Amino acid sequence: MKYLLQRPHSDELTTSALLRTCRRFQIRISSLMKTLLGRKWSPGLLQFSYVPAVAQAMLLNPEDVLRFHSVFSYCTAFFSAEQLERTKLAVIGLRSSVGLGAVVQSVTQYTPYRRFCPDCAREEFLRTGESFWHLSHHLPGVLMCIPHGRLLSETDLATATGTLALIDALPHELPHAPSLRRTTPFTRALTEQSLLIIQSESPLDGSASNYRLRFAESGLISGARPISESRLIRWAQDRAGNLENIGLSAKDLDWWWLPLMIRPRPAAVAPAFKHAILRALLALSGSDGSKLDYIPSGPPPSDLRERDHAFAVALRDLRLGSSQAGREIGVQGALQTIGAWNSFRHMRSRYPELADEARLLRSPSARGKPVAGATLHPHFKRSGPRKPKIAAAAN
Repeated sequence: MKYLLQRPHSDELTTSALLRTCRRFQIRISSLMKTLLGRKWSPGLLQFSYVPAVAQAMLLNPEDVLRFHSVFSYCTAFFSAEQLERTKLAVIGLRSSVGLGAVVQSVTQYTPYRRFCPDCAREEFLRTGESFWHLSHHLPGVLMCIPHGRLLSETDLATATGTLALIDALPHELPHAPSLRRTTPFTRALTEQSLLIIQSESPLDGSASNYRLRFAESGLISGARPISESRLIRWAQDRAGNLENIGLSAKDLDWWWLPLMIRPRPAAVAPAFKHAILRALLALSGSDGSKLDYIPSGPPPSDLRERDHAFAVALRDLRLGSSQAGREIGVQGALQTIGAWNSFRHMRSRYPELADEARLLRSPSARGKPVAGATLHPHFKRSGPRKPKIAAAAN
């Protein structure tokens, strides 16, 4: 039976080829795997173990199985070269029992059910008498079949089987249920970006610096200015629309994760699906005049200069008046008296003239303290005779 094992077609998932073999010989997939591996085991549609043994039985290179017939390339597209090599060795190295479960988890959570294009299934059935499950149709973000220009049909068959047996149904046998999604410029852009991710032959740059550069090239930010998180989220919401239609989980629908992807040092690597969403948004950005620059709250610069000068004059008058009256006054008290404390304490760099006056207020002469060689103000002169110093008794 090993020599009669069906090899996967172009863009076919490995497990789909195993299912076609089971249907030809009318056996369960667990029995087929026992024949191939010597043990009963049932894979999922997107995840399977013993990659070297399965590849050898299909007369394929293990790396080709990962590259062209599994979602491995999509899941690891934004890994560093070192991280990608370690992951690949763990899957196809000496520890051949290691599977793709942990690696493809970022795909199965966004693609919980099998999807197919009715036109593809019909053409394959007319050509070969059977159809198969496509790799490209099960990538997160791929919502439509680009060659036929139609939305994919989603089934109620799970992609991850867990402890259940894998159902060997093929797409041409299933009814075509009308999709609840709509074809929009964003769904098409998201599909195209997801396909570009898996087609890349080298690791992609998903760093914050790269995205900032793309934002600048699109005219969305000005130079090195920081990006406003609130403006970024509103910009994404306007272009993407309803995120429930693209497969995001409920906890991600408020876009909290998007600003984290453009921080200089993100806490964790985002899954490829979220990179595809951000790349699709950038592909649709165009030159619509949107600006995502962070603009600090507060008065305009011209008003700030006027306020700075007015506060400085008021503080100077207060300082001179206190000095002439011989009263000591602190910086905070003085700024509170003129009404500048709350503004100055949080934005000192925006009030340079006031800051200079505050420094003068801290000087000993301004605070009424004696300076060496200076004549004391009458208010600070001692009254009455000085107390004599008591000399230390000599032994």
